Amino acid sequence: MQSARLRLTDAPLLRTLMDRAPDGPLTIRDLALRAGLSKSKVNYLLNGERPLAPLETAHLIALAVGTHAGAFFSADLSTSTDRDSRTPKE
Repeated sequence: MQSARLRLTDAPLLRTLMDRAPDGPLTIRDLALRAGLSKSKVNYLLNGERPLAPLETAHLIALAVGTHAGAFFSADLSTSTDRDSRTPKE
């Protein structure tokens, strides 16, 4: 079973929180180290090129900036297992 993934929905807020992190401003590299990611992954996330992150990663990012993941991540509905919306043939 695939791990839950969250979509970064507010990159500007995340950038602001990086600037105001509890231990001082965080660079992309600092955030990557704290969340166990590569610098390029954080950059892709912030630029919207790859806006999805595993739930655990979202929580580590939120912890690094002193808030909760719900502040700038939301559930990614595109990976849900919704039933096909087409009407069955009768």
